[in-house]
Amino acid sequence: MLLQRCLRARSPAKEMINEMAVSVTPLTPPSAVKKEIEARVDQAWDAAGYMTDDGLRDTQAMQDAAYEVIIKHVANSKEEIAEKAVTRGELYAAVFAGAPGTDGMGDPIDEFDREASEQLERDVWSLTQPKSEGALQKRLGEDGSSLVLCRENIRRKLDKAQAVYLTDNPLLIMEAVVDKEVKGYERKAANLKKQLEMVTRRHEELRSQVSSRVRLASNKNKAELNLASGGDPDAALLTEKIGE
Repeated sequence: MLLQRCLRARSPAKEMINEMAVSVTPLTPPSAVKKEIEARVDQAWDAAGYMTDDGLRDTQAMQDAAYEVIIKHVANSKEEIAEKAVTRGELYAAVFAGAPGTDGMGDPIDEFDREASEQLERDVWSLTQPKSEGALQKRLGEDGSSLVLCRENIRRKLDKAQAVYLTDNPLLIMEAVVDKEVKGYERKAANLKKQLEMVTRRHEELRSQVSSRVRLASNKNKAELNLASGGDPDAALLTEKIGE
């Protein structure tokens, strides 16, 4: 009899486990989370007027809006960059006014809005690639503009921020675009040289084949650099770092 009472008795630990089991909220399936985030992103595109009649996102309309914002941010000197440049967050807020996180009052109210705002911000910022194939950089060329889009890390209210601006200033163009690309080219050449030296040290029999491949690549790069520089022979000197 005593044993049966003990078996039927509910221990405090068991009571706690049962209570916890009842209070646990089922997790939202990942597919439902993604669907909700996409729905909120669509809402932002629709509210901004960037949806087609078929209910699809009109990327061209969004690019046009971003272009109209960026064309107003022109810096004519190094001192003007911090003032004239538009930050990543400011560009997002200008293109998707009223979207989550654009009111400047703090973070979005929930995780869905947070994820939606981050996706929207990435969509806008991706247009500001400073390379020649970047959407806004290409648009400037198509419009016959001499302005060049540049990215820079600036300080805005004592905080560091990614920003973008347009300029016609030769010094700024050289520092922000040309010098960065040349340094990147030199780094790649130096890394390639190290790789090739590693290979030929371990496989001497490949040295002639490696040298042949390098000459072909060097001649091709030299021709492309001469074309880009209008035939300036100094531009071809960059390729010599590969063949050294």
